[in-house]
Amino acid sequence: MKPTSANLLDCPLTPALIELLQVSVTHATTKTSELAAFLCKSPATINKQFEQICALLNIHSRFSAVLTALKKGWIVLDASLGSAGGENSSEFS
Repeated sequence: MKPTSANLLDCPLTPALIELLQVSVTHATTKTSELAAFLCKSPATINKQFEQICALLNIHSRFSAVLTALKKGWIVLDASLGSAGGENSSEFS
């Protein structure tokens, strides 16, 4: 399942913030240094973007941000990582 425009209608996040969350899921990490390398951005940018996400969603952790985006259909779990809640579910660092 891909995010649809209907799912994104109620999404307060910018495309860049959604991309950060999607890369977090795809690479099964919320570590700043790893995400910065994957996205070719500075660690400071990654930290600032997660701060923005948490503020916009009124949550307090990166994991909660990813989980919220998955539940709302703004991002999708990469099929190569297994299904959400399954025995192959990814762990976030």
